[in-house]
Amino acid sequence: SRAVRPALAAVSSNPLDAEVIEELKSVSQRAGFFPALLHEASVDMQRCGEQIRLALTMHDHASVRDGAHALKGVSGNVGALRCLALANRLMLASRAELEESAERLSVDLGDALQITVSALQREIAAAGGTHSAVGTAPL
Repeated sequence: SRAVRPALAAVSSNPLDAEVIEELKSVSQRAGFFPALLHEASVDMQRCGEQIRLALTMHDHASVRDGAHALKGVSGNVGALRCLALANRLMLASRAELEESAERLSVDLGDALQITVSALQREIAAAGGTHSAVGTAPL
């Protein structure tokens, strides 16, 4: 008999939810609001990512979950789909799963953050914003 494999979760190829981005654009008529919001989100996401990656290295499971919870919040606010999915996965992972997959999870997180921050920067530029990731920690 053949072992049944679990179904893979579908992950959107677009790192940002276009509907959320459009909704955020309409929140305020102030010209700098939208770019500033996305810039702050990208900084916060990178900070959360650093916390999670360090916690994975240190086998600090509580800090992994705390960082994932914070990443989930900021990702949800700006429609960062990949990071939101990964944050949920990290929050639900057992201690054993975190131990066994720490290196891969760290790489996945770095990749997701890089793709998402780049997408946020494109949105900032398209909105005429001047914010960039200059001065933020490397991914």
